[in-house]
Amino acid sequence: MIASVAEIAVWIAAIAVFGDSTHFTWWGIAAYVVFLCAHAVGAGAHVWLFVFVVQLVVVCGVVTMSATHCDLLLDALVELHPFRYVVGNFVLHYAPAIGTLARYTSPIRTTAQSAHAAVLFSVYCAAHRPNSVYGCELPYNAVVFGGSVAVLSVSLIVTASS
Repeated sequence: MIASVAEIAVWIAAIAVFGDSTHFTWWGIAAYVVFLCAHAVGAGAHVWLFVFVVQLVVVCGVVTMSATHCDLLLDALVELHPFRYVVGNFVLHYAPAIGTLARYTSPIRTTAQSAHAAVLFSVYCAAHRPNSVYGCELPYNAVVFGGSVAVLSVSLIVTASS
């Protein structure tokens, strides 16, 4: 499945209009746009694992935030109402992971790609305290540890299967 210019344009517009750098989701969407551009020119293998790991960290984060009843998600549910909340949640948090997986290509330099995903998550955590941004009662160190475990787990699974 090749990325279309229209799909890339839609994601760039979404970032421009709705993007919020304090939310890791938008960092993940920006990484997804980089992947779509790379994939469109035949270079997707150079960033596939990096982007896939980032997307799965986003998914794991949303699942964890839902399970722990973080304020941001509860507030969004009330503000958007259930249908818009479910659709928006799927589009922002799950569609990029599915799009990346659907365009699977055997990753090149998997160790470096995994390291880049870990660095991106670490930089985000250093710049923004995720537990505060999302209104979670989880301690900051638990969020950083959980995200790091997600990065390592996905990296090991994909690397072992390559």
